[in-house]
Amino acid sequence: MARRWVNLVGVTPWLLGMMVSVPQMVVAPLVLAQTSQSSQQTEAQRLYNEGERLRQQRTRESLQQALAKFQQALTLFRADRDRNGEADNLDSIGRVYDSLGQTQQALDYYQQALPIWREVRNLKGEAITLNSIGRVYINIGQPQQALNFYQQALLLWKEVGDRSREADTLNNIGGVYSNIGQSQQALNFYQQALTISREVGNSPEEMLRQRTSEAASLRSIGSVYLGIGQPQQALNYYQ
Repeated sequence: MARRWVNLVGVTPWLLGMMVSVPQMVVAPLVLAQTSQSSQQTEAQRLYNEGERLRQQRTRESLQQALAKFQQALTLFRADRDRNGEADNLDSIGRVYDSLGQTQQALDYYQQALPIWREVRNLKGEAITLNSIGRVYINIGQPQQALNFYQQALLLWKEVGDRSREADTLNNIGGVYSNIGQSQQALNFYQQALTISREVGNSPEEMLRQRTSEAASLRSIGSVYLGIGQPQQALNYYQ
């Protein structure tokens, strides 16, 4: 009996050691995986930010460089299953192609981003992409299609309460009506945009955006009045 007791006591620390070491063996790969994932996310975001910096330079060379950065980031975001990051990159690639005058390519990438924004319920991302698609359709001479996408974007800006971007989209819609010769409809949307733009912003950045939008509305209203033969009214808004 004594020998059996001694043997059992001798074995117990070894068993306890096994109990401690097993979770450590499981945790180590998990920590490595998390570290690798975090590193991948960091690199994807770095590439995306670099792409945006290059895109905003707006030279042909910088746009091509931005495209390469966005494509690299897109691969990492997809590998990481980061759907917001993926949609953001698709949208940015679309903007690059738009700036390069490759409208069909731009449209293809915007159309890839759109269902992802809807999947993740990112209403702002969706509205931005809808506006971008509307702009492409304007550029290729399809105003009715543009109007359709602008109207969808307008509903989303109202839903999320972004008054500044709501005003921008109203201006875009007014521009479509102006281009197809529906002056009264154009005036109606420009006036709605003007009313919103004159609201007081909550931050210096918002105030700047709203003042810029206000100036755009005033200029557009002036253009409509000039186009319908009311130069005095046009002069009033231009001033």
